[in-house]
Amino acid sequence: MKVDIKAVLFDVDDILFDRNTAQSMILEIIVKRLPHLFNPLEMENVLEAFIESDRITIEEFEAGAPSDGLREARSKQFLRLLGICEDYADTITDIYVQDYPTLNAPVPGAISLVKELSRSHEV
Repeated sequence: MKVDIKAVLFDVDDILFDRNTAQSMILEIIVKRLPHLFNPLEMENVLEAFIESDRITIEEFEAGAPSDGLREARSKQFLRLLGICEDYADTITDIYVQDYPTLNAPVPGAISLVKELSRSHEV
């Protein structure tokens, strides 16, 4: 039986895009742009707080929280975990939204897979 494949869909995070690497990369950008907030803190602690804030907001989303405002909620949670004023949450969210899509963090093999599929499927 021949199957006529019309489309191939991928979830981006951790299928084509290495989310853990990207999270570290975006956090470095955030810390560099807002050094006055993070200067006395160790990068390892900042990363742990970011990962924990992400885990908490994903858990809340999976429990039924609306997706609108999820990034802002994560930024506020992140700052709370570090004991930093939440007034900077919008700025952190803006940096995340602007720069995250520009990061180069493919999962190993993802680029070659997409190139190979593009030979026989419309991209």
